[in-house]
Amino acid sequence: MILLKSIASFREEVERAILLGVDYLVLHPGSARGSNESDAIEICALSLQLACKGLNFGRLRILLENTAGQGQCIGNRFEHLRAIMDACPELPLGVCVDTAHSFTAVTIFAKQTDWRRRWRSFVARWD
Repeated sequence: MILLKSIASFREEVERAILLGVDYLVLHPGSARGSNESDAIEICALSLQLACKGLNFGRLRILLENTAGQGQCIGNRFEHLRAIMDACPELPLGVCVDTAHSFTAVTIFAKQTDWRRRWRSFVARWD
C-alpha cells in the first residue's frame, strides 16, 4: 500500500535529518486521493504520528509547507496546516510559507485584510 510506504519513507527521512543535526525538515501535507478534505487531513496527521513515534527530535522541527492546491492536494489553506498541527501536539511542527504557492492558491495574498485575518487565526495557537 502506498500510504504505508510513504510513512516508512518519511520516518527514514526524519531519522536522517536527526542524524545530520538539521534544524528543519520541510514537507507537503499530501493528497486527498479520492477522500474528502477532512479525512485527508486526519490521515496526514495520523501518518505523521506513526512515522515519528518514539523519535527524539533534538532541535529538529518539521515544517508543513503550504501547497498551491492543484489536484487533490491538501495544505493550500492555513486552516489545513493548523488542523494537522492541532492533531499532533506531541510533534515539533511548524509552517513553511511558500508565497508562490499561496499566490497560486489565492488564499492569503488576494486581499491584505484577508491575509491578516487568516494569519491571526493561524498564529492564535501560540498566543
